[in-house]
Order: sequence, then structure tokens, then C-alpha cells
Amino acid sequence: MQALSAQVADAQSRLTSLQAAHDDLRVAYDSLLSELRRLRLDAESRVQPLDPDQRTEPTGDPMEDIAVLGRLAQRLHDAASNNSGRPS
Repeated sequence: MQALSAQVADAQSRLTSLQAAHDDLRVAYDSLLSELRRLRLDAESRVQPLDPDQRTEPTGDPMEDIAVLGRLAQRLHDAASNNSGRPS
């Protein structure tokens, strides 16, 4: 009975540690999502002068935000490349 009690106590201790780790990870994840959305909105505002019709509202899907950032980065890169070949 003592061995079983010790196992239960150990399992409860591990569960508490895992719950704390989960909570920490959730806070970090939420923070990263907020930063991703901020970066997306910032990038869209920088690209807007190049193409005003390209601005979209974030849906909350982080994979969509990443895809939009990739497209915006490519547009900015292309615009910079096109401008760098022009004489001043």
C-alpha cells in the first residue's frame, strides 16, 4: 500500500509539473501569435503603398499569417530589386 501511495504522490507531482510547463508554453505560444500578427500588419502597411489592394485582415490562423508574410517579403524584395537597377 505504501508503494502505491508513493506512486500516486509521484504521479501527482509530475502532473503538477507538466501542468505548469503547459501553462508556460501556452503563454509563450500566445505571445508568439500576437507578435506574428503584429509583424503581419506592419509588413502589410509597408507594402500597401506598392499595392493597396493586397492588404487583408488576419483570420487568426498562424499558418495564413506566415504565408502572407512570405508573400509580402517577396513583394518587398522584388520592389527593392526593381528599384536598385534604376539610375538615380
